[in-house]
Amino acid sequence: MTFTLRIPGYFGDGSLEEDDPECPAHRYTWGKLDKDSPWKRLTVAMVPAGGQACPDREAVNRRYPSWTSSEQLPERTQRVATPAGRGHQFTVGYLECTNECRSTSYTVIFVERGQGPFWLEAEELSRDELSAVTRSLRVS
Repeated sequence: MTFTLRIPGYFGDGSLEEDDPECPAHRYTWGKLDKDSPWKRLTVAMVPAGGQACPDREAVNRRYPSWTSSEQLPERTQRVATPAGRGHQFTVGYLECTNECRSTSYTVIFVERGQGPFWLEAEELSRDELSAVTRSLRVS
C-alpha cells in the first residue's frame, strides 16, 4: 500500500519506527518537540500481512496497541468518513515514564479497506489539523 497525505508543515520529515517483536506493526511517524509547546505526533500504521494484532496492549513508553479489524476496537468509536474508506475514531490513553511520568491521550482513526486496514494516530493536533490530514488521505 502507498499512502499520500498532507501533513502540517511544522512536522518536516518523518521516520519509520522499529518493529516491536512482541507486537509488530509498520509505523511511520512525524513528530515535533518544542520547549514551549506539547509534543505533537502523527503516525500512519498497519499490521504486516500475517501479523498478529495487539488490541489489548497498554500504550506505554512507545509501545502501542494495534488492530486488524473493527471488531477489535474499543466499544465506543465514532464513525468518520475518509477518502480511503470507512473510518472509526476513538481515543487511547498513553503513559510515558523516563525521569518523570507524563499521561496524555491520542486520537486514532482506524480505516477499513479490502486490501488491509490501517490507522492514523494523532497526538496534540488540533481538530482542524486532524480533519485536514484525514481529508487529504489517499491510498493506492
